[in-house]
Amino acid sequence: MKIVSLSYARTTGFHDPESWLQRVKPYGLVLEALAKKHSVISIEQIEYEGQHSINGVEYYFIHVKNLRIPSTLHQLVKKINPEVVIVHGLNHPLQMIQLRKALGKNIKLLAQSHAEKIPTGWRKWIQRSADRYVDAYLFTSLDMATKWLDKKLIAQKEKIKEVMVGASTFKPMDASSAKSITQTKGEPVFLFVGRVDDNKDPITLIKGFALHLASHPTATLYIIFQNEEKRVELESVIKQLSVQDRIHLLGKLAHNDLQAWYSSVDFIVSTSHAEAFGMAVAEAMSCGCFPIVTNIPSFRKLTDNGNFGILFEPGDAGQLAAALGKAGKLNLDIERKKILAHYSNHLSAEAIAEQIYKAANSF
Repeated sequence: MKIVSLSYARTTGFHDPESWLQRVKPYGLVLEALAKKHSVISIEQIEYEGQHSINGVEYYFIHVKNLRIPSTLHQLVKKINPEVVIVHGLNHPLQMIQLRKALGKNIKLLAQSHAEKIPTGWRKWIQRSADRYVDAYLFTSLDMATKWLDKKLIAQKEKIKEVMVGASTFKPMDASSAKSITQTKGEPVFLFVGRVDDNKDPITLIKGFALHLASHPTATLYIIFQNEEKRVELESVIKQLSVQDRIHLLGKLAHNDLQAWYSSVDFIVSTSHAEAFGMAVAEAMSCGCFPIVTNIPSFRKLTDNGNFGILFEPGDAGQLAAALGKAGKLNLDIERKKILAHYSNHLSAEAIAEQIYKAANSF
């Protein structure tokens, strides 16, 4: 099968293939897994033009002058003559219509959701029109497609296929080696990774963990975050709750450093109210971390509805504390093996590639 992957977004600030492919490696791994059995071409738009090949995937870097009417892009896809095209993002319905008309009806057209906002006004009418030309939609979970179905932007539920957006680039390290790098202390050790904003809800994280410490005083929480805007606020809350010695704000770390952190802690915690996918949690699971996460669609999918993790309601510090206490009673040696097997079977690049293949052959 010949597969083309593309998007209608142009990204500035990247002038060479290597740096860009490192940036999008979580999805690149999926393409590489597909390329083991199929012919795979990915069309990219950065500040570079040319071709690049890596691990069986052919990358075409092009510059499209008019992204509203991307005829040069569609002509290239037509020349490649694929059997399947995966378009990233649901917010380009006009282009999707043009793509279908350029390629004809025999091509299989898949649209992959990246948690776009529901269109309103005149845009919803174009979205409904585009739906006639799309064969299948790839959502992280069926729950995440509910609003699209309710508003009849997608006419048929059967078109929805559950497919992960990307895969972790990490593998578990030896725990002792990892701990020698991170110098983590505590029993057990919890980790949060992500932005600190209202959606990620670090205040509930801190309050819930403080409640947990009342009965589990040896536990430790490390918080890795990419933005500094809320650091002063978080430090203030931590001080007010008198938990400075058990909650550590680490700030920003290089992405490659996270592998050691995921491999040296016991649990990954997320207090998000919404997630397109939850890459930090998926990365942690790929290293054997047990997830304690909010009961939202993407995390229900990652944990198989809580069979491989513990779910709690967003914004509820009491429920989080109860979940942390429940997690502390688990046999982590057994749970790590279960998490790693679940990741390999359902969340790895190879598993996602198989999901895409099945989606393309389901109609």
